[in-house]
Amino acid sequence: MQNRRAPGVLLVAAAFAAALGYGIWLFNFGPYAAVRAAVPDRPLPEERFGYTGGDLYTFLDGYEKGLDQATIEAYANLQLFDTLNGVLLALALALFIWALAARLFRSGIPTLLLLLPLAMGAFDLLENFLIISVIRDLPMRYYGLAEGAGTATLLKMICGGLSFLSAVGLSVHAIYLRLARRKSDES
Repeated sequence: MQNRRAPGVLLVAAAFAAALGYGIWLFNFGPYAAVRAAVPDRPLPEERFGYTGGDLYTFLDGYEKGLDQATIEAYANLQLFDTLNGVLLALALALFIWALAARLFRSGIPTLLLLLPLAMGAFDLLENFLIISVIRDLPMRYYGLAEGAGTATLLKMICGGLSFLSAVGLSVHAIYLRLARRKSDES
C-alpha cells in the first residue's frame, strides 16, 4: 500500500525537469557562461571542495590579471541566479527521496533522508548570499563573510553528496525489491 501523502511520479518528474532545464540555461547560456568566458583558466571558488576567505578574495582580485568590474558583476549575478538553481535541485532531490522512501519504509520515512537535500539547498543559499555580500562590500574585506561562504560551500557539497548517495541507494533498493517480487511471482 502506497503512502497517499507521498509525491507522485509527475510531480517528481516536473521538479527534476525544472531543475535540469534551469541548470542547463544557467550553466550554458546564463551568467555562468559569461564568468567562465572571462576566467577560463581557473575554477571558481565554489567549484572546489573547500576554499578559504583568502581564496575567495584572491579570485576576486584576479590573481595577476585583475578581474574587471564587468566580470565581478557577472560573478555576483551568477550567485543571484544560482539561488534558484539550489532551491530547484534541493526540492527535486527531496521529492524524489520522499517518494521512494514512502514506498519502501512502511513504518515512516527516516527524517534524515529528507533533511539532507533541504540542508544542501539551505547551505547553497547561504553560500550565494555570503558571496554576494563579499562582492557588494568590495573593496572592504570581511574575511568572516568570505570564510562563511567557503564553509557553506563545503557543507553544501557534503549534504549534496549524501543526498545523491541516498537517492541512488533508495533507487537500488527499490529495483531490488521489484526484481525479487517479479521473481517470486514467476515461481
